[in-house]
Amino acid sequence: MEVYPIEYTAQLGPLIFVQGLGKDGIPQGSTNNLLNPPPSAPIINNPLLIDGELIRRDSQTIRCSYGLELVSLFNQFNLANDCIWDNDLVRFGTNSNSISSGSGIATTKATPSDGLKFRFKFIDSELLLPQAKESSAANSSGSNSNNNSSATNSESLESDGSSPVSSKTTYSSSFVSPLSPFNESSDLYPDGILSANWIQKYRDITPAVFVSVHELDGDLTDKEEISKSDNEIIKEINYLKLHFIKRNIKFLSIVVCSRSILMNPELNERINNLRKATNLNAKNVLSTLSNAEDLKNIPKELIQPFYEARYDLKLSIISELKLQHENSVKLYELAYVSMVKICSTIPMKHTRWQDLRMLLDYTAFNIVKLYLYLQNCNLSYTKFDIHIQNVLLFLKKHNVSINKNYWVISWLSYQFQWLGELLEFVPDGIVPVDNALSLRNSDNDLLQMPNGGYIFLQANSLLKRRKIQASKYQNGNNKIDIDDTFDSYLSLLPEDEVKFDYFAKSNDLLEKSLRSFSRSEYLKFNRTIINIHLEMGENFFQLQKYEMSIINFEKCLELFNLNNLQLNWYYLLSIIYLRLYQSYYKMEKKKEIIFYLLKLSSLEGKYSQNHMEVMESETKFDKKFAEPVVFDEKQNFFTVEFLFKESSTPISACSKFQLKLTSNLNELLGTVKVKEIVITFKDDLLMPIILKHSEEMEMKKIVDINNLKEEQDTNLQKNVLIGYLNLNFSATGNKNIKYLQFTDIVTTKLGTTSLLDIDLLVSYKELVEVKFKPEIQLDKVSNRYEWLILDKDNNSKDNEKDDYNFNTFFLKKRQIIKTYDPLFTSIVPRKPDTKILLDYDHNRDHFYIGELIHFNISVINNDSGNVSLNLKSTINLNDENEDTNVESYWEDSTSDEIYLESLKSNNSKVSKKLFIKIPNILEKDKNFLHLKIAIKFFVNDNMNLPVEDSVVIKNIPILRKIFNLTFSVAPRYIKEDNMMPSPFIIHDGDAKLPKPVRLWCGKSSIRINTLDIKVKEIKLVVNTSDNDEYICELVENNDDNNFNEDEQHTIIHKKNFKTLSKTGNIHRNIPIEAKLIIYWSRKSLNDEEEEDGNINEYFSPLWKVSLPLSDPRVLLNIKKIIENGNDNILNFKYILENPTPRIFQFSSSLIYSTDVQDDDEGKEKIQMISDRGDVKNQTFPVLPFTRQVLNYYGLIMKNDKFKTKEGNSDDDWIKLPVVLKIYDLNYKIYLPTLISNDSLQIDQNGDVFYRSQSL
Repeated sequence: MEVYPIEYTAQLGPLIFVQGLGKDGIPQGSTNNLLNPPPSAPIINNPLLIDGELIRRDSQTIRCSYGLELVSLFNQFNLANDCIWDNDLVRFGTNSNSISSGSGIATTKATPSDGLKFRFKFIDSELLLPQAKESSAANSSGSNSNNNSSATNSESLESDGSSPVSSKTTYSSSFVSPLSPFNESSDLYPDGILSANWIQKYRDITPAVFVSVHELDGDLTDKEEISKSDNEIIKEINYLKLHFIKRNIKFLSIVVCSRSILMNPELNERINNLRKATNLNAKNVLSTLSNAEDLKNIPKELIQPFYEARYDLKLSIISELKLQHENSVKLYELAYVSMVKICSTIPMKHTRWQDLRMLLDYTAFNIVKLYLYLQNCNLSYTKFDIHIQNVLLFLKKHNVSINKNYWVISWLSYQFQWLGELLEFVPDGIVPVDNALSLRNSDNDLLQMPNGGYIFLQANSLLKRRKIQASKYQNGNNKIDIDDTFDSYLSLLPEDEVKFDYFAKSNDLLEKSLRSFSRSEYLKFNRTIINIHLEMGENFFQLQKYEMSIINFEKCLELFNLNNLQLNWYYLLSIIYLRLYQSYYKMEKKKEIIFYLLKLSSLEGKYSQNHMEVMESETKFDKKFAEPVVFDEKQNFFTVEFLFKESSTPISACSKFQLKLTSNLNELLGTVKVKEIVITFKDDLLMPIILKHSEEMEMKKIVDINNLKEEQDTNLQKNVLIGYLNLNFSATGNKNIKYLQFTDIVTTKLGTTSLLDIDLLVSYKELVEVKFKPEIQLDKVSNRYEWLILDKDNNSKDNEKDDYNFNTFFLKKRQIIKTYDPLFTSIVPRKPDTKILLDYDHNRDHFYIGELIHFNISVINNDSGNVSLNLKSTINLNDENEDTNVESYWEDSTSDEIYLESLKSNNSKVSKKLFIKIPNILEKDKNFLHLKIAIKFFVNDNMNLPVEDSVVIKNIPILRKIFNLTFSVAPRYIKEDNMMPSPFIIHDGDAKLPKPVRLWCGKSSIRINTLDIKVKEIKLVVNTSDNDEYICELVENNDDNNFNEDEQHTIIHKKNFKTLSKTGNIHRNIPIEAKLIIYWSRKSLNDEEEEDGNINEYFSPLWKVSLPLSDPRVLLNIKKIIENGNDNILNFKYILENPTPRIFQFSSSLIYSTDVQDDDEGKEKIQMISDRGDVKNQTFPVLPFTRQVLNYYGLIMKNDKFKTKEGNSDDDWIKLPVVLKIYDLNYKIYLPTLISNDSLQIDQNGDVFYRSQSL
């Protein structure tokens, strides 16, 4: 916008002069400029100020802190001098009530967010204003009869003292404003429309409001001094008020004081006196503009289109000052239409042509800006486009070639420039920043506002067209007819156009375009940004600013996606490389020169061959470099394809690999020599290889590298293999590829290695050497690689001759190598010809838990050398990858690992057994055993080179449920009397209280679930859970291992044990834990009577039982007595045990069973006698830690009525017709009767059954 005066582009706002706060808003004694306005445009030459009136103020600038507060307040509402856009004005003025239309008073609580903005101008003690003219009512009333009444009324707005707030007051027709086209001395006379001086009048000269700030001295106490000070303020206020009111300028006086009125009430009286003496309004508010209704009522006589345009333009400016945007833009459009008509009719050589063009652009600018304030960006852009079309249309009517004349294109470029600069200030919410260029679908559709970056690019494109068209005149191709077609508006004469700096201007537009694109999403306009940097780089290059040129060209490379680069971008890439090469050449940076020379040479020839002449004419590469140029990053000047033929190579054998080296350099450099190739491998498992160029060697495409010599390299500081061959590469004759095959690199170390690095040292014309790492290519799609098979037989007709007609090798065929990574190979030890045979000769299809099994391991050495082996067994259950710690050991060893030393060559053999102990506890019913033998071979007893292998047997079934077990505990009584200790006999070391002992019988039922095993031994193990308090011991018997298996394959095992307190403390119960250990063996498959000899163990689950220890109890035992051949006499023995320190009192009674209670005949058949006398009822005590035995004898007559349905006929269960009940006289309860014989049973009713055959 630099081509337009600031009055045409700056944002308009009501002008307010502030006096008394110091020049530029710095009160007296303060150095802080809160407002800091930029300097205004010079106004000294404005015709209104010729013979202007100087108004002087004598009072000093205020000193109190209120000065800074006022400046800060005004700053919130201030428009900067060069402001062209203010976000607070968006949509302001669409509501006509936002500013009062009657009183001209603004809202008292206005804030910046309300959209009110002013131009504050702080002035010193002197102010120059246009001369004020007295109003004449007579002239005004009599003007209707005057022939010039229309002009007079029209020009009532032209008074030099008038303000845009003027009401119905008119001025004498004898005065015509020096800015009016009716004034012969005006530069607008006779047909001008409007000049920048008129806009400057309301922008910088004549304020809408004048604010005078005075300070009331609150420190005075003498009445005369107070009166004198206040009178001076009153005199000055009245003086200023008179001057501004007669100019129709709102006057506002602000009086401040450093003292508080609340603390100094006398100040209130002084202020009231000031108001009365000056007639000041009591409201502390700022006045602003009134509306333009009076202006609209002035009659218009369209004497000429000039005046119509002038009138509408002035009204639109006043509406804009009042922030009435919708009204203002309509008036601007009316003025615009009038000016387009004028420009279409007057000749280009008209004296007002330049002014009209300037006003037309000014009007279009404000229309575009106001529609943006109204948040209609597409309509704003459409109006801009209409403006362009209108101007081009009337230029065509004046026979101007709009495409061939640089002055027209210059104007077009400036139009897009000011639009782009305006959009830079508009927030994203109004102008979309992500829009690209789009076309209008129909005439009724609005154009879509694009990103502002495209606007600047259009301006730059027009600038380039301007340069092209101007160059024609500079070369004398066209003769300019100044009188007919040349338009000097916003353009230069040809002699000045020659001096115009197009490149600097272009860079300015491009930088603004980049700023606009930076507001959008990241990389949304990536390609456009690349073109911008490309053009900026070219401009800087033409300006010989090579550093800036390099920055922009390298930015292009940064934004390029080289991997997805399309073919039509490669020529652009070649230009970038060329300019970078030239720029670095000018700056004499050798490394970068070589880099971009090689980059140019690595492009396809057709993209760089056009640059050869430029490079040869401008840059002569003839200086020899003292040291090689080294590039740290990998470069694509050469590419490498590497392939190991075998994924693994035995140690001491030859590793074979192939290297395909391709030069990507084109004809630009001619023949290039690779002076040295350095190949290194990971972990140095293969010796580094250095290949050096030799001109004496024959040039071949396919080279079999052999006869490498081992030497010490000073750079690598290690031994390397060195070879020589011809390494000349040329882009012509298909001599840019070499296949290098290595077939005799002997491996000496074990491990996995890969290609680590390839370093190339390339020489160009013996002037420079370049050292870099080439790119390594992999075929990631097919994973198929070709190994070339060579044949030296030149007579083979089927051979495909190599492209080098002097190569002695011929391509016979290609072998496809399948590998996931051609850069890797493993060097492994040599596996000997030694067989490991693993077999288990049980011929069984399953095993059982707890079983001890063995496998036969046979090792047969068929190798030519001695072999030692290390065998380690690993056994897993179910999951072969999970370690389950299954016990295993080798024959003659207790470890799962065994070392077999020095098996002689030629079929020597050794066998060993591996024993495996299957766990007893498994979670699943069916499990599987997985056996793995890890093997390490040591060939010729070389312990440093182990060869690993393994033998595996999977899914050996293991059955879990061999036995079904039940366990129960029954009470027993101790027959010896001393087992119940006497409380009166205490031995040394005994506890004070006796330790009662109780006897129990552990009864196990073992059902065998399989027929191929035999139980050898059964062992009951009982323990207490607290060994410090209790004792639980087995009672040894002679027949512990005497058990039999019945027809149901069930074994009943019984074992007695005793419980007692260890410390003598009284414990009511004792917790015990019991388990069975069953020793068993497998029956032979051939003979069930035979066994395999292995004794296996089976451990039952742990049974936990709590047994009473200190409760009194009654035990019943029945024994048959045979006397005189009579076997119906039974001895009923009731044992009462009292293991407590208390004395119990019991009573006993015989009770008949329910079957004979009402059967007198049955009762007669039962005869009972007792060794204590009375049979039916007895009362007796039981002393502490003692027991009582009650013996009863009964003659039981056989009666089928007592026979139960259970049991066999030979051994029936018989119910006893009478039982003894023991009653505790203290606790009033019956003691339960416990049986102590397996031939007795008690049901839930308390009836006792016995099996007669078992007694």
